[in-house]
Amino acid sequence: MDKLLLDFDLNATTWVYVSSLIAIAVYFKFSRFWSVRNLDLVGLVAMGPGLLLCQRWRERGLCRLPLALRRLRVLLLRMLMDPMMAPSPLEPNLSVGGSFL
Repeated sequence: MDKLLLDFDLNATTWVYVSSLIAIAVYFKFSRFWSVRNLDLVGLVAMGPGLLLCQRWRERGLCRLPLALRRLRVLLLRMLMDPMMAPSPLEPNLSVGGSFL
């Protein structure tokens, strides 16, 4: 980013919060509040502060592997549950040919 916009400096914390807000604005579906997509998005956004904490601990020479493994365990559990879920009864947004209906 330094080469694209000169004198534009954002620290890691700001990037996490800005990217979280953009992801929520783009992907969050307010009409279906308790959907799996929204829960996945909230889970990803919730990982941001923990990953920042791991980064700071790593810079200080401390290793907090259990925190990172706990986050990865939640992602692995979610990925293993995905094939067991039933498909959505809603019709898809695109037809088979890839054009809008």
